[in-house]
Amino acid sequence: MRGDFFIFDNVVHAFDLTEPNVAGARVTSGYDHADLIVGAARAYSSQLNPFNPTLKGHAMTPEIAHAYLFENSQIDMAVAQTVPLYAYFKDGFAPSARNYELARAYPNRFVFCGGVDPLWQGVDAALG
Repeated sequence: MRGDFFIFDNVVHAFDLTEPNVAGARVTSGYDHADLIVGAARAYSSQLNPFNPTLKGHAMTPEIAHAYLFENSQIDMAVAQTVPLYAYFKDGFAPSARNYELARAYPNRFVFCGGVDPLWQGVDAALG
């Protein structure tokens, strides 16, 4: 809460940059792509990720997300949004299951929003 204003972050991502989630043969390394994402975000905000500045090999947990978003900021509620990116990560950059865990662990703080990557397997597979 900021003054009398309710702060709703409309998109946060519970990422998974662990080695088992890297897409393997499809790309040289999922980490390369993750570094580009983090680099762009750092250009926007130098305080992107104070608990782990490199992100490599790590995955967001509900506990870390809760502390970062709700204990250390003025955010009241957030949408946990998936980011498929199956070309780079086996379960996606921000997998549906990991984002669902945020909403399950803190239902009064997170709204879950699933996602699909229709470009990866086509629209029929995405809707199936």
